[in-house]
This record gives sequence, structure tokens and C-alpha cells, in this order.
Amino acid sequence: MSQDLEQIIKTLFAKIQKISVEEVDVNADLFEVYGVDSLRAVKLLSSLEVELDIELPEQEVGALRTLNDVRLCAASVVTPELARVAK
Repeated sequence: MSQDLEQIIKTLFAKIQKISVEEVDVNADLFEVYGVDSLRAVKLLSSLEVELDIELPEQEVGALRTLNDVRLCAASVVTPELARVAK
């Protein structure tokens, strides 16, 4: 895979938020800094699940506050090939 996991997540988020990828800070609070509501958060997570063909653990999803949190959660369930690029 040519893109790493962080870049995939940043690209999806930028598209949903209608901002440039360069404006995305993976450590910023999604809700406070970007004004993400629950609908956009669900859209991001479901888009990521489709893109990577994974299922994120429901018990962890509610605690995700940053894109880095999302990356770590996704990295825990991806295939071994993708896990290498998630690091």
C-alpha cells in the first residue's frame, strides 16, 4: 500500500471536513478544534472501515478524541501488511 495509515486517515478527515490535508493536525481534539459532531465522527469511522476493510471495536470508538487515537485503534485491527505501515 502506497499510503501509510496516518495519511489515509488525514485524507478521509480532510474530505469530510472540506479542508486541505495540510490543515489537519492528528493530535488536535476533533470535537473542540474542528467542531466535529457525532454524525461526522461516525462518517469518518465508517469511511475508514470501508477503506481498510476493517471493523473498529465498538467499545473503543467512543473514547477516540484525535486522529492519532483513530490511527492507533485502526492499527490494532488491520491486517499484518497494513500494520507495518501504521507504525
